[in-house]
Parts: sequence; structure tokens; C-alpha cells
Amino acid sequence: ASKPDANGNATLIDSINITNAGSIRVAYGDGDIIDGYGPDGVSAAAKFLAGRASAVQSGFVYHYAFAMLIGVVVILSWYLIFHGG
Repeated sequence: ASKPDANGNATLIDSINITNAGSIRVAYGDGDIIDGYGPDGVSAAAKFLAGRASAVQSGFVYHYAFAMLIGVVVILSWYLIFHGG
């Protein structure tokens, strides 16, 4: 409890429970910021990207061969454009 001053007004610092404010700040900072962007954020991004990649996969060999052909064309085009082949 805060102690009032001579005029009967409680000071701000006395009315704040410093221990609870610090633990709330640590809990928020650790749970939302550090874990959210750190291990939890990386694992959520990996799960999302894996789900998107599995939706693209069909299992047909000609789809993979076509993707490889597109990759070769892109690499050759990049080489010819930037190295003046």
C-alpha cells in the first residue's frame, strides 16, 4: 500500500508494485518477443513453408523433370545476361 504525502496524495512510485510490473515485462518480453521471433517463429515459418511445398508436390516424374528444365533455363539465361556469353 502506498503512503500518502502531507497533502494526502499517494506518490506514483509507491502505488506501483515494482515486483509485479517487472515480472509482467519479463513474461511479455520473453514469451512474445524472444520466443516469438526466435525458436517458435523459426519453427512456425518452417511448418508453413513445408505445408506450401507439399501442396506443390504431385509425385509425377515429369513434373520434377519440367521443374529441373525451368531451373536450367533460368541459370543459363542469368549467365548469358550478366556474363555476356
